Amino acid sequence: MANRFFNNKRFWIWLGALVLIAGWNIVLASSGEEGGGSGHGGPVLELLLALIVILLAAKLGGDLFERFSQPAVLGELIIGMIIGNMHLVGVDLFEPFKHDITLEIL
Repeated sequence: MANRFFNNKRFWIWLGALVLIAGWNIVLASSGEEGGGSGHGGPVLELLLALIVILLAAKLGGDLFERFSQPAVLGELIIGMIIGNMHLVGVDLFEPFKHDITLEIL
């Protein structure tokens, strides 16, 4: 039973999401600023966390849409649109992603 649980793809995706949230909070706490900034991790850590957020959100969106017998790419696109427009509902957590030149180049 436990072996089947740890082989489940959804378990690892959700565990990754929890680790990401914890890591994001550590970066914010170590930077001394509310919006991120350049703390102990520096710009490389912020870029890696941004990439992890984007890839993890795409995987979760794809997995969610596959449950409803829809193409995974549709879920990835819709989650990307939701993340890109979160500022419209007052959530400015993802705004630094729009202005990061390194992330834009990648």
